[in-house]
Amino acid sequence: MRAQREIPIQREWKSHGPRESTGTRVARLSCSLHIPTCHWPPLPHAPHSDSFAAPPVVTDMSSPSVEDLRAILAAYKRVVDATWPDLHPTMRERSRRWATASAQELATELAALLKESSAGGSASRVFWKIAPRFEFGGANRHFATDAGFADPAELVGLTDSDPRLPWRPQAAKYRADDEAVVTSKTAQLGIIERQKGPTGEITWVRVAKVPIVHANGDAVGVLGVYEPLDPDIARKLAVQQLKRSPT
Repeated sequence: MRAQREIPIQREWKSHGPRESTGTRVARLSCSLHIPTCHWPPLPHAPHSDSFAAPPVVTDMSSPSVEDLRAILAAYKRVVDATWPDLHPTMRERSRRWATASAQELATELAALLKESSAGGSASRVFWKIAPRFEFGGANRHFATDAGFADPAELVGLTDSDPRLPWRPQAAKYRADDEAVVTSKTAQLGIIERQKGPTGEITWVRVAKVPIVHANGDAVGVLGVYEPLDPDIARKLAVQQLKRSPT
């Protein structure tokens, strides 16, 4: 049975011969769909721009290496451990192999985790972006559906400012958050915010973002996970978040 396509690690990955590339390997795996939504009045339109200042440390991830893949997986594990420990119950055990795994093995592992995150009753949206432009480098199928795309691969290379994305009015805010995570190398956990969907509905979400960091300490991107929230619960959490914010 032919497997469906899953997200490649980056748009420029190509196969250059009969041997299957790690990007193609990831692209052949799939995720299922399960999208709970809720409604809320429209968000104010925020200005957007594609001319943001780049973080001081960047790297070329157009051809992902073992180090790139290992850094993405490590960021994924960090956000799961901190916020969604039940999302991948076997991740801790599986992660012990990452230090010695090949690029092909790491790409397969990442694709399997993305598939798990969109299976069954999971409502988690997973994505990552590559600095300095914060282009999407990968996502699970839940996230692609929120973005209005049937195939996660269609997101690769886009930024939040792309006119096809429903949350484009919030692109400036998302970009500022991403840059703060990368430049400070500090995670942002438990963010409560609203997000516009492809049909115009507004959904409350709980978001966590962590930096993607190479072994030498360079932060090269951001990985995020979010889940929709019940509106009543979200409002209460949003008030608590506002009270904790510095004045």
